[in-house]
Amino acid sequence: MRRFCMLCMVLFAIVPVLAEEAKEHFTEAEFRSAVRVLRAAPTGPKARAACQLIVVWVTESPNVEVTLGKAIVGIIDNGKNQEEMSLVAAFSAGQALAQLDNKKDSGFAEAGGREAIALYNQIRKSNPDYTNPAMESLVEAEKQGRLKEVLETKD
Repeated sequence: MRRFCMLCMVLFAIVPVLAEEAKEHFTEAEFRSAVRVLRAAPTGPKARAACQLIVVWVTESPNVEVTLGKAIVGIIDNGKNQEEMSLVAAFSAGQALAQLDNKKDSGFAEAGGREAIALYNQIRKSNPDYTNPAMESLVEAEKQGRLKEVLETKD
């Protein structure tokens, strides 16, 4: 609960600042472009700007609703490195893309989790020393077929 409260405070503090730094409104095409940039180089020189655009867009878009639960809070324990920013942005982007592309009623958190796991695996390939315990838990949940259950728990 303490981490969740901290996450909420961080998000409420960061999102308005990011929104002020960003132009007034981003288009869906710009959002999708930022997702491609993040997928291509999650720790590259353009990753921070891509993360900012993704977070601002999913926060402001009336077409998607992104939620972050307990399973995602652990990713940002440190919150100071590009890997963690990229993983949370990937989770948010995955949820948004599932809503935009599939027009489904559920499974958005699972789609976000799969996006974050794919990005985590990519980061680990380029930096084998990087690990994130919360992401390792999600990878294990996916292997066990429990990813949706873990991410969509209402705790």
